[in-house]
Amino acid sequence: VDLFVSQRVYPFLEQMFQSKGELLINPFGSARWYPNKEKAFYYDIIIIERFFNGLWKCDTITDVLNQFDITCNAIAVDIKSKELYDPQNGLRHLRMKELRAVRFDFPELVISESVPLSRNSVLWFRYNYYAKYLGFTIEEITKKWIDDNSFRIKDKAEFVKHFFNPESND
Repeated sequence: VDLFVSQRVYPFLEQMFQSKGELLINPFGSARWYPNKEKAFYYDIIIIERFFNGLWKCDTITDVLNQFDITCNAIAVDIKSKELYDPQNGLRHLRMKELRAVRFDFPELVISESVPLSRNSVLWFRYNYYAKYLGFTIEEITKKWIDDNSFRIKDKAEFVKHFFNPESND
């Protein structure tokens, strides 16, 4: 689960996360909180004002969601007000079981100091894996981007090292 918080609130939450689980750093450089020792489930704690993937600085959750990878991942709920944010029609695509990219203009920047992969390579593996694993069809323009970027298969070993094996069902 991705949990987006404001920079103002994070220091208060950080103390709670540290006292009630394990707080580490994820491959993208954000906090990752494991509420129990099994590590089967975690929350990525992302500060909205620090969210950066090479496009523009984010001021709001809508800014963040408009820079996500796939539309059905670009959905958020304000846990206080219960307001739903769905600027990319992700719920509609989820119901249709369609994988659709939010955008294709990410620059070729590495995702963090510790992971020497471009965001585009990470997205290429994720798009292929999610479509297969979830049984989604891939929207036509997204499919063309995947085909045009097939050279990214060369990054597989590095991707597996930091994320998961895209050929497994785990």
